[in-house]
Amino acid sequence: MVGGPRELYDQCFEVFSAVSPNIFHAGSVGSGHTMKLVNNVISACNRAVAFEAVTLAVKNGLDPSVCVDILQKGSGRSYHTEITLPKFILSGEMKQGFSLGLMHKDVSLATKLGRDSGTPMVVGEVVRGIFQAVVNAYGKDADINTLIRAYEEAAEATVAPLGVLSGQAPDI
Repeated sequence: MVGGPRELYDQCFEVFSAVSPNIFHAGSVGSGHTMKLVNNVISACNRAVAFEAVTLAVKNGLDPSVCVDILQKGSGRSYHTEITLPKFILSGEMKQGFSLGLMHKDVSLATKLGRDSGTPMVVGEVVRGIFQAVVNAYGKDADINTLIRAYEEAAEATVAPLGVLSGQAPDI
């Protein structure tokens, strides 16, 4: 996601391509940053609701693996039901390499941009609050998937194998 003059983007495309196969000219200066915030606030919202809903399923007797398999065929599927839950949460690997603090920062920046531009971010603000509570409980450097522990502890249910990530759960 690159923002800047198109001709400069075109001149630098080969360098960008060495970094990633997915290069997009988003528009003028700053638009790449805006697009990153848009992507990450959607991702944070999807992750939070997927973790919350799978915890609900487990609390009410469903096997988490069966729940995730069924979600893959339904309209609730997302990157987090397709990749995060099976590959990182249910497998017990847990650590995805992105911190709670970084996601909280991005969601906070996105909701601030919403306020500054007169764009309501009602759901984004709720998710910002959830991430703030989890950062307060586990620390900003904790892996983003620590979020599942907050839902598990609040529901007194186990979705992910225990012992991989630990800490005090916040009230969410």
